[in-house]
Amino acid sequence: STQSTWDPHSSVKEIGVAYVTSLYWVTTTLSTVGFGDISPKSIMARLYACFIMILGVGVFTSTISLYVAQLTKVDRFTFQLREKKANLASMMDTYNVPWATQKEVFAVFPQLLKTKLNSDTRDEIATLLPNWLHSKLNTHIKLQLISHVSFFKDAEPEALRAMASRLLEMFLPPNEVIYSTCQQETNLYLVSFGVVELVTENPYGESLRTTFEEGRWFGEVEMMLDIARTSTAATLTA
Repeated sequence: STQSTWDPHSSVKEIGVAYVTSLYWVTTTLSTVGFGDISPKSIMARLYACFIMILGVGVFTSTISLYVAQLTKVDRFTFQLREKKANLASMMDTYNVPWATQKEVFAVFPQLLKTKLNSDTRDEIATLLPNWLHSKLNTHIKLQLISHVSFFKDAEPEALRAMASRLLEMFLPPNEVIYSTCQQETNLYLVSFGVVELVTENPYGESLRTTFEEGRWFGEVEMMLDIARTSTAATLTA
């Protein structure tokens, strides 16, 4: 006759192997990794494989989430701009505005609206901050524009702040004349967006045209010499 004995340590080991095998199977299946031709055999190898698969799924999910978040991200300015453009389009359709006029409106509207929204945001901040702090913040914003002008690179900080406090914003449509030749006007202009064209007549009656884009400036010669304008400045775009 044969006799069998129960080894508790062997049974615990078999149960542990079964649990690890089940965990490996579930992890491999749910992570869609697949079993493949090569698979781990030992308990430690399967536990390590489970850890790597779970870590890989986490990294992959986080990457996709960040990517999708960037694609679907719409800031408040963009949302407001789209909403106001839709309202404007609806209004023009209601009043049967000619298509040529609609194209001119939409060519100017987005940039002007975006600038107006930024200006409105600063006005909203003004209602939340004390006057002295709002003035300080507004001066800093204007200093950012002046800091890009190499003409002022050697100016003292106090002088820059004084100029920033007197800096005025202008929102002009395309083909708007800023100043004309011989006009007694000695302001310095900074282009924060759009394109400005300067037209200068030489002694031979030829027109010399120069364009100034975002970040450039014009009008400093007449300002320094305190003379009348020697050219005509006009906007090419909004």
